[in-house]
Amino acid sequence: MNHDITELFCFADDFCKAFDVETAKYRLSQNSRKPTRVPGLTSSKIITILLMFQTSYMKNFKRFYLHCREKYRAEFPGMPSYERFLALKPRVVPVLTALFMCLRRNDSNLAFVDSTPVRVCNNKRIFNHKVFKGIAERGKSTVGWFFGFKLHLVIDEKGEIINAVLTPGNVNDRKPVEDLLSFFQGLVFGDKGYISKDMFARLREKGIKLIAGLKKGDI
Repeated sequence: MNHDITELFCFADDFCKAFDVETAKYRLSQNSRKPTRVPGLTSSKIITILLMFQTSYMKNFKRFYLHCREKYRAEFPGMPSYERFLALKPRVVPVLTALFMCLRRNDSNLAFVDSTPVRVCNNKRIFNHKVFKGIAERGKSTVGWFFGFKLHLVIDEKGEIINAVLTPGNVNDRKPVEDLLSFFQGLVFGDKGYISKDMFARLREKGIKLIAGLKKGDI
């Protein structure tokens, strides 16, 4: 295992241990029944693989995982099939969410807000798509219609994430802004899609000044 992966795994493993200690305080009494199937990968190893993918040059996760399974067989013994790994991924969602909350930037007074579409299928396959049925929705971005979700991001001047939220594709960009900036104070820049007189006033009362571009006819 090379130095970068070792460092990443140690970071993920330490965080998972701390997460388990904290969440144990709020868990209900453990059932005496032991699990009948124990995963070949621990939560820290699953998270390490997911983070490795984010820093790799590959865009297809299946190709990355199969490559990783061959190259790092010694470092990750017991790596399951690709299908089994996909089934294990939801187990680490709470840990990844907590990790994101701990790593996000919260000491800046300058931010930029925007959204980007997360497509789940080609527009021609919308009516046959079943994976996100009832969750994903049709939405419109600057490049046209899409079916899926919107990732709303607030970043600082260095590009570091201050906050983020995922919504169905049909959610208006203005709707999650106040929640995204709930603990922020300072200047926020956004495009003309964030123009709202009422929202400006509410944010101003909280010490937030939202600066957005003008729509046609406002000049």
